[in-house]
Amino acid sequence: MAQTRDARERDGRRRATAHFKRELRRAERSWLSRQLHDDVGPSLCAAGLQLSLLRTETAGFEPERAAALENVQTILERTVDLVRLLSYTVDPGAAARCGLRDMVRMMARSFRAEVPEAEKAPRARGAAAVELAEQLLDCFLLLDSAGVDRHPRVWMLEESVELELAGRGHEAISEVTRRPLRHWRCELREKARPNRTNVAWSLDQAGEK
Repeated sequence: MAQTRDARERDGRRRATAHFKRELRRAERSWLSRQLHDDVGPSLCAAGLQLSLLRTETAGFEPERAAALENVQTILERTVDLVRLLSYTVDPGAAARCGLRDMVRMMARSFRAEVPEAEKAPRARGAAAVELAEQLLDCFLLLDSAGVDRHPRVWMLEESVELELAGRGHEAISEVTRRPLRHWRCELREKARPNRTNVAWSLDQAGEK
């Protein structure tokens, strides 16, 4: 009986530690997102505005110098777009505000994954959208850290989201796919022909009620 009680206490401590780590990661991502969106982004926008004014005041520059200024402004504008994109991507909590479809598309764009055009997407809102965004972001981060181009592709269907990868044996993301979920059922499948790996998240209607 004492051993059973001790095992329950150890299990409770492990669960509490895991919960604390997840909440800490969420806080870190939220902080980074705010810094990118509220500080870095506006600073770059201000720099771009000043550069635009400078180009107006120096309209008589020789073509080479004018072209150089235009090139710098183009780079700044692209950087502003990238910062805005990353500010949403690093914070899965943004899925509750912008919607699951847009969140998945922004993540895929950040990690250069293909997202075929889809007319439908799972009707996941609030906590369900955030939960999937967290899992998908973790998969992308682990694949990116492995340094191997798996040609990822994300499919959005009416009741599910699928991540398709080239090759098999994706041990890096298998740990993520085993994580218990409240709103989704996750399945990792490997196909010999074609040589692909699929991770499918299906919306759990029972969990949504």
